[in-house]
Amino acid sequence: MWPRTHRVETSTELIGDLREVAEAAGVTIYTETAATSLLTDENGKVIGATAEQANGTKITINTANGVVLACGGYCANPAMVKEYDQYWGDDLSDHTLTTNVGTNEGDGILMAQAIGADTVGMEVAQMMPSSSPLKGTMTDGAWGDASEQIWIDGDGNRFVDEYAERDVLAKASLQLEDGIFYIIYAGKVGEDGLLKGATLEDQMFGTSIQDMVDNGHVWYGSTLAEVAEASATSAGGAAPAFTEEALRETIEKYNSYVEAQEDPDFHKEVLAGAIDIEAIEADPNVGFVISPRKASLHHTMGGLKIDTEAHVLNTDGEIIEGLWAAGEVTGGVHAGNRLGGNAVADIFTYGHIAGGNAAAGK
Repeated sequence: MWPRTHRVETSTELIGDLREVAEAAGVTIYTETAATSLLTDENGKVIGATAEQANGTKITINTANGVVLACGGYCANPAMVKEYDQYWGDDLSDHTLTTNVGTNEGDGILMAQAIGADTVGMEVAQMMPSSSPLKGTMTDGAWGDASEQIWIDGDGNRFVDEYAERDVLAKASLQLEDGIFYIIYAGKVGEDGLLKGATLEDQMFGTSIQDMVDNGHVWYGSTLAEVAEASATSAGGAAPAFTEEALRETIEKYNSYVEAQEDPDFHKEVLAGAIDIEAIEADPNVGFVISPRKASLHHTMGGLKIDTEAHVLNTDGEIIEGLWAAGEVTGGVHAGNRLGGNAVADIFTYGHIAGGNAAAGK
């Protein structure tokens, strides 16, 4: 739970820089092309791959030294997650939503298994607690610094330490009705404030809080009475109809915990974000937002077993010659609960190791 990554404005900057360097080095990049199998020689060394392009064209790529698998995990294949799961149990189904792109279906793992690769950690997948109840994505909602958040159930009561680890948060929220909880926010309505501008997290996805209000993803009110009334209409697939009294009681209790720096209910370690109800209700430029959220699949802890040089290992613990892997397609790097931001360190560290070893053929 320590600072652990350097933030860039968007992931497209990282991809853009990598692509520019790759193309300058003469790399051919195939888009809209799915790998379908790994090719091996008579000794079992990986010598290439087959693939199919979006228009149905089948291609074969022959390589001098082998293949690096860097194709992500399998959160978009909930049936595969559930097949291996030994952690979430009935909280998972074959239709559990994901924050991931739809192509993260575990293809790389399956292709490597087909030539004898071993796996590790497949029994655990991570869920992102704060996701869209409708789409599973991390969009269409307001969330930020856990120390300042107030999470409530459908009755307006806090139910968890908002600063806890993701698995703790997800498990707690999934016990609620339909697995949906709500985050309370308060702030400015002005150009640089909560509604007209965008929080740091929303800037990541190019959507302002105002857009979320307009599209019915969150509820807004200039007073607690107004936001309680707004909750009577559906947002994010849920309509709990909070009462002003319940919201006020929860916020005032949380404020007292912030002031005392002690949370007797859930023992939250870092307490911040007290909400001055009277000041907000008296100021036309500030208001309250309630954002419905739900846990969805976010990162698979398991994947191909590798050594410290990013070689993929077979089921006998031996190196599969010509095959390396990096990133979420691998397992055993993050143990059972990846900390947010650490995947960035993972992909660049092991990507560098795998790429260097593949280029050198070692």
